[in-house]
Amino acid sequence: MKRYKILWHILTVTGFTTFISSFILYLFVASGILLWVEPDFTTYGDSLWYSFVTSTTLGYGDMLVETTIGRIVSILLALYGLLFFGCLSGIVVSYYTEVSKHYSLAITQKDKKKSSS
Repeated sequence: MKRYKILWHILTVTGFTTFISSFILYLFVASGILLWVEPDFTTYGDSLWYSFVTSTTLGYGDMLVETTIGRIVSILLALYGLLFFGCLSGIVVSYYTEVSKHYSLAITQKDKKKSSS
């Protein structure tokens, strides 16, 4: 449970929870825009799939955008995805650094107690 508290602390201090919310919101909004402007996207699921694949920079190529607005939305999705996953990797590193610090501190305190006894 302590590890979850550390993770939650890192997420809230860095403001990443807001970033997660805005990323998910933009995925859904971009999907709606793409469904509206792209003739090949016939369902919301198709446009959501495209948005997810584009934001994760996988880009399977099974669906393509044709309109200028669709291309602009796709560029923003790709940039937002790069920023999101780049920041996410930084958060993961920070989390493990904090856990390591707490673990090292606990071992140091335990050793001091043994030596003082």
